[in-house]
Amino acid sequence: RTNLLVQFVNGQITWAAKYGQLQPKMCSNGVFPQDFRSPKTLEEVKCIDPTTLDRILRSYNLPTDLRSLQLTSRDSVSPRTALDAKLCTLFDFLGAVQISDRQRRKRGAALLPY
Repeated sequence: RTNLLVQFVNGQITWAAKYGQLQPKMCSNGVFPQDFRSPKTLEEVKCIDPTTLDRILRSYNLPTDLRSLQLTSRDSVSPRTALDAKLCTLFDFLGAVQISDRQRRKRGAALLPY
């Protein structure tokens, strides 16, 4: 129930709300990811370094490789595009679909949903 409520709350956040707080979901073991124990503003989440973002995604058992881009290791992807795709994966998982949809429209088809 807790994660369902979090997903609902995160779904209300719009891209224009830079200081809207993104709420973390609990992991399957009932704890929050170590790097995402408390709410973060959209600006804070967008500025997360790639290593920390990978740890958060792994905590939620989400992909951290090119599968989240629906690409293979042979495809060439800029680090920024890969980071944006990982952020979209996290936003989708947390229920912040307005944010991930906007980011995908800005970046184009390379950021297809996971």
